[in-house]
Amino acid sequence: VLYDTNGFLDKNRNPLSSEVVQLLSSCDGQLPQLFAKKMFNQPLQPVTSLDTPMQSVALQFKGQLFKLMHQLESTRSHFICCIKPNSKQLPGTYEEYLVLQQLRCYGIFEVIRISRSGYPTRMTHQAFTERYGFLLSDPIVSQDPLSISVALLKQFNVLPQMYQIGYTKLFLRTGQISALEDRRKQVLRGVIEVQKYFRGHRARCLFHELNKGAKIVCGENIRRKYAAESIRCSAFASQLLDEQLTAVVYLQSVIRGWLARRHFNNMHNLKQSNRGSVKSRRKMGRKIFEAKDMLHEQQIQVLPSVMAELQRRVLKAETNLGQKEHENATLREQLQKSEARWLDYEAKMKSMEEMWQKQMVSLQ
Repeated sequence: VLYDTNGFLDKNRNPLSSEVVQLLSSCDGQLPQLFAKKMFNQPLQPVTSLDTPMQSVALQFKGQLFKLMHQLESTRSHFICCIKPNSKQLPGTYEEYLVLQQLRCYGIFEVIRISRSGYPTRMTHQAFTERYGFLLSDPIVSQDPLSISVALLKQFNVLPQMYQIGYTKLFLRTGQISALEDRRKQVLRGVIEVQKYFRGHRARCLFHELNKGAKIVCGENIRRKYAAESIRCSAFASQLLDEQLTAVVYLQSVIRGWLARRHFNNMHNLKQSNRGSVKSRRKMGRKIFEAKDMLHEQQIQVLPSVMAELQRRVLKAETNLGQKEHENATLREQLQKSEARWLDYEAKMKSMEEMWQKQMVSLQ
């Protein structure tokens, strides 16, 4: 580091005060007057400097010292002692004798002993009451912080030699505040539990109320939706019923037409068959009668073989006639059955029409 000595004396000169210069100039001796004249003739000391007070180095040092002390008193100082674990400066190595020697040299043991013998815990009555006042089980008449502090100490059975009470502060020995802190944490934990259950109960009640309101709103919406759906379904049902009724009427008309045509065809066929059977019977009768006459006329002249052939034909004609009569009887029975079925079908159709009319009336 290089230092520059130029102007060092001027910067660190301690000028005399104006009173000293005036005192030297007022002396009768030549030497004091010479010094005073020399001081007045200095270019660095103007005349106006005699009227202004000058601070010496000692006064400046004193002012700086007072400023430092004021700053230290306004703060809370902490002293940090660094202890070496070993003399080789290696990690993970611990030398017990070296550490113990450093603790003794720093005076840590004496500080701890003094702290235990004194009252390290110091709190004002107001702060002590605000922090631990709610732990007081029995309320007292006086609400003075000093009275509340004394009542708390008596409640927790703190021995008189373990604390000292002043006008504004309370002094406690080491370890006496831990019981109050433990009790405070326990009470606060209980208060938090009570708050938790109360807030949970209030939240559940609010949820049930909101859920009930939501159900009411949902029910109203469902009822409105059901009403609209019922109106739409009734309109659709009426439309569907009209379509079904139209389809039934059309089906009835088709079935009735088909039944009427079939009945007409059956009757026509029956009449044709009856006419054919009558004509065939008449024709067969005439043939038989003619054959009998011819047989009677030619009875003598006919050969036995011809007679047998004629008899065979007569028997065949009689057999055919019996079959035709049987077929006519069968056709008459079928005609009667078809007429009965037609009447039954008409009755069923009438009952079906009445049922559809009743359903239409009920839906309307």
